[in-house]
Amino acid sequence: MSRFDFAEYFRNRSQRQRDLNEFRSVLKLLGDPQDTFRSVHIAGTNGKGSTSAYLASILCEAGIHTGLYTSPALVHISERICIDGEPVPDHLIAEQAERVSEAEKLSGYELVGFDRMTATALCIFEQCGVEYAVLEAGLGGRLDATNAVEAELAMITSISRDHTQVLGNSYEQIAAEKCGIIKPHQTVVVHPQRPEAMDVIEEFCEEENARMVCVSDCGIQPVSRSPYGQCFDLYTEEGCYSLHTCMLGEHQLENASAAVLAARELGIDNNAILRGIDAMSWPGRMEYFDWDPDILIDGAHNPQGMRVLVKGIEDFFPQRHVVAIVGIMRDKDYETMLKRLVPRVDHLIAVAVNERSLRPEEIVFEAERFGVASTHIADTVGHAYEAALRYCIENYEDQPLIVVAGSLYLAGALRELLV
Repeated sequence: MSRFDFAEYFRNRSQRQRDLNEFRSVLKLLGDPQDTFRSVHIAGTNGKGSTSAYLASILCEAGIHTGLYTSPALVHISERICIDGEPVPDHLIAEQAERVSEAEKLSGYELVGFDRMTATALCIFEQCGVEYAVLEAGLGGRLDATNAVEAELAMITSISRDHTQVLGNSYEQIAAEKCGIIKPHQTVVVHPQRPEAMDVIEEFCEEENARMVCVSDCGIQPVSRSPYGQCFDLYTEEGCYSLHTCMLGEHQLENASAAVLAARELGIDNNAILRGIDAMSWPGRMEYFDWDPDILIDGAHNPQGMRVLVKGIEDFFPQRHVVAIVGIMRDKDYETMLKRLVPRVDHLIAVAVNERSLRPEEIVFEAERFGVASTHIADTVGHAYEAALRYCIENYEDQPLIVVAGSLYLAGALRELLV
């Protein structure tokens, strides 16, 4: 008997306005699996994946049977559904996706691929008896399938302008969509925000009588950093946490701090918090490979992400020559992204990753407009990496840095070549 083709089932895309009630109807036919475990719901533009992974790591270190649902995957779909830090096996995804498919047919509705996968993840978490699930919202929050879950705690990570064609063009509009996950009387942990976004978050929390816990009310003091990680002190009302993370970038201190605050709200003990932050790794997010030449892979896919990446290069790899492999999806603000990246790049190699990618010729055109010294167009990700290696060998005697950026899809494709 052939296994259910879950990859094809999850591929369904639609421009139709999503209806959360339709998704809830399918969950009801499945027995409302989301009601069998406790959950934390995380929305935002940047940092929600890392924040989710930090919190899930803490819960695992506390001995709690933990599910983690994130998106997108870097290489394989199963990365998006993890239990106790490990991707679930394909046969389990196939089994539960087929259940969801049958319930969908009974409902008379047609779900989009993300909603189908969300339902599958919830069914897997129920079947495996997880105690807690950390759920990362996909696009937005208000109409996201993950919002069918009545989470006991919500988190709003850094909000910036991305997916503007769906979520709106202003910070206020985007923040309102993200804040759609906030439930009455909930505790909401909030990352530092732009004032216009924070105003919206405060308004939603007041309307829902929800309690805000803000990272910006804490003190974050960097202690040391290297390409292998960073140490920092987090000062809260309860005291000081001396923490270590293997993740690079100043932004990861905020992501880790938000997870600490969330864990405290959930009653997790301090030792588990320290171990969880230390143990967390999140591939493709300013991920360092100590090779010759060194490689830094980052999924920066919007202007804020690119700004953070450039700051990370300056902080952790100062004065290095940078050869960048860049692939960007065509619906992104690629002009602003390249404007921020190019001043720190000596040589740029453009490549398309998939059918959604911006043409490499357009990347090169914009990069040259912003003053990059030299460029190259590659026809595959593998050839892009070969070109980067060749350029480093031919042009630099000291240790250059190959930076891979512009898309999580590119980060996954390049990482798959390396590991």
